[in-house]
Amino acid sequence: MRVLSWEQLIGAEVAVSEPVAMSIGVFDGVHRGHRCLIELIRGYAHDTVPAVLTFRQNPARRLRPQYYHGDVESFQQRLEKLKQLGVTTVIAAEFTTQFQQLTGEEFLDLLRACLPLRYLAIGPNFRCGREMQMTARDVRRYLENLGVRVDIAIPVVDNDIKLPVSSTVIRRAVLDGELERVRHLLGSDFEVDVADVPLQQHGSQCRVRKRDCLQVLPQTGLFEVELLGGGSTHRDTLEITENHFGWTQNCNTTDRIRFLRQLKSHE
Repeated sequence: MRVLSWEQLIGAEVAVSEPVAMSIGVFDGVHRGHRCLIELIRGYAHDTVPAVLTFRQNPARRLRPQYYHGDVESFQQRLEKLKQLGVTTVIAAEFTTQFQQLTGEEFLDLLRACLPLRYLAIGPNFRCGREMQMTARDVRRYLENLGVRVDIAIPVVDNDIKLPVSSTVIRRAVLDGELERVRHLLGSDFEVDVADVPLQQHGSQCRVRKRDCLQVLPQTGLFEVELLGGGSTHRDTLEITENHFGWTQNCNTTDRIRFLRQLKSHE
């Protein structure tokens, strides 16, 4: 899978010559709803390249920092899942002031100018452009007038909670420590990526400051986890306090933490 930056794409540093079937979104926590979008672009036509345009960091971190509790998955985790699902090209944008000021039409025109876009699959709540003024239906109307087919996917509704599967719903479930629900909505175990997070050896415990982790975490409590790293997996107990989370294994051997179940709540 090739990963291009938005700047590489619009600067013509890397050419995308094959016809493209694309989806656009944050893809924070590549969940069951996202998988339907991937199925659409993979199944569109045999001669198209399945591609995704996403963001390195969730725009909500910049737009609504006071309400944003963290990413469901790290950028690296999202790339790994997209690759497993058959996406062959990812365009990663930074949500800069310049990017934010593009109108929806300017954004779509840039995209069409830089790659042969044949098909686009988006969710019903998709919005783009300055102040998010362009809706999914606006995008479909605009692009189909230019010869690009656009499908707006039907929301994937979870029967248990009677709500569409979304990163917001998953984020809330993580905060509440509802790991079985997270696993069901996400389609995989919830994992925290600590490969690039500062780890502190504190006596016999490896500890992380919560403010150094960009991912959402359950609120305080004791959890059964698996520690992944160095080609091995170790079962351990992880404690989340108000400011830190920590476990007993050596810091140098842990890249990911897979949450299995909550043992105790500190509430």
